[in-house]
Amino acid sequence: MSGIKKEDMGNATAIFNLLRNLGGSFGVAFVTTILSRRAQLHQFHLAEHLTPFDTAYQMASHQSAQILQYRGFEGSLSEYGGLATLYKQLMKQASMMSFNDAFYLTSLILICIVPLLLLMKRGKTAPSAEMH
Repeated sequence: MSGIKKEDMGNATAIFNLLRNLGGSFGVAFVTTILSRRAQLHQFHLAEHLTPFDTAYQMASHQSAQILQYRGFEGSLSEYGGLATLYKQLMKQASMMSFNDAFYLTSLILICIVPLLLLMKRGKTAPSAEMH
């Protein structure tokens, strides 16, 4: 902005604000897309390991059903509630993993952009009060 004439400054700031708003919008849309896609991917991979034949799954579903029975739920309702509790945990883990992926990707993009700062020109320094 330092190399722009005063009469062009209004147009330059308008273009700068437009590009800043567009960049923010595209960035938010990109991160939201990454979050949703990676959450689905992680949910799929985590659900692969939740089978009735897995002993850890059997123990976890039994424990969560028992906890719900102690809280007043009836037999089959506590079993379904136990499975719902496991699914809720699966969704939390998949969501957390997708946030980790999005943060990692945005960090990589930022690291790749930082060297471009070296290509930017330095602005002209404004005359200080001492020079007058």
